[in-house]
Amino acid sequence: MMGDRIRTYGDYDRYWSNRNSVSSPSQAFPVFSILGVVLMVGLPLGILALIVTGIIMLVRAGKKSDSETMPAAPVQPVCPACGQEVQQDWKVCPHCGEGLEK
Repeated sequence: MMGDRIRTYGDYDRYWSNRNSVSSPSQAFPVFSILGVVLMVGLPLGILALIVTGIIMLVRAGKKSDSETMPAAPVQPVCPACGQEVQQDWKVCPHCGEGLEK
């Protein structure tokens, strides 16, 4: 770098003006710039889409499993005369006094 010595201010200006005329890496490879922008925008949006899709699938699976895995409520017999619930081993309705048939 001995030949690059700057002797006057004019040489200094010429040195820096010539340095700036060299193409920058972003001008030399515009494909990488475009790829960088696509990745900076596309990658977070893709991850967000996967998260939302996963949540939707979990909610749908939860709705299906609730109806399939929930045991049916035991059916209580009712009095034919008054319609009140009675226990299976009762022979007479305690509400109306009607006899219960088996």
